[in-house]
Amino acid sequence: PAGPGRPPPLRSSRARGPSNELSFTLKKSPPRPLIAVGLDDGVLPRDLLHCFFANKLEADIERSCVLGATEEEQKAFVAVACGRLDARLRPVPPAEQRAADIVVLDQNIDLVDRPHLYGTDIADELRANGFLGVICILSAASPGEMTSIRANPGVDVVFSKGGSFSVLNSELRCALAIRQYIAMREKSPETMGRAAATHSGDGEAVILGDDR
Repeated sequence: PAGPGRPPPLRSSRARGPSNELSFTLKKSPPRPLIAVGLDDGVLPRDLLHCFFANKLEADIERSCVLGATEEEQKAFVAVACGRLDARLRPVPPAEQRAADIVVLDQNIDLVDRPHLYGTDIADELRANGFLGVICILSAASPGEMTSIRANPGVDVVFSKGGSFSVLNSELRCALAIRQYIAMREKSPETMGRAAATHSGDGEAVILGDDR
């Protein structure tokens, strides 16, 4: 049973039938608060992301941040997302480093004194640095351009600017659940099957896998 300091058990149920599926439910609130890091060159979008991280994602407000206001923040973004720098751009001791769970990037970023940069370029840089968390791109692009962004293998979620924060919250949690499932499967491949996920109405991310 769960106790003080102990995370709630992973609930499972075996579905009977031809698919013989094994269902795992990851609770909405993980054992430790999420760390979310965003990058946007606009003041209002940054403020909105701050509100989204705090109120919808219920992220750790001390370790989460939205950068992009200064050249220093823009240059430090990847290091912050990977946990090497904290939200105030201070070095983090190796033993205390923890990468962000979720990164949210504006697709079109006008960097200070630097060439225009795309969120997909930063996503590629994050993956090259070993980042394993969820990467989300926010864009006001046309449907065709959105399809092109989704084709980037390093991007988990592509979302239209101005869309519902509740929907974005669900999509991010679903993507995070998939990544958590894959991480568990890699640790115990003999007991975990192929990953699929959905988001239930009660705020839980539900993962289904075929029982091997």
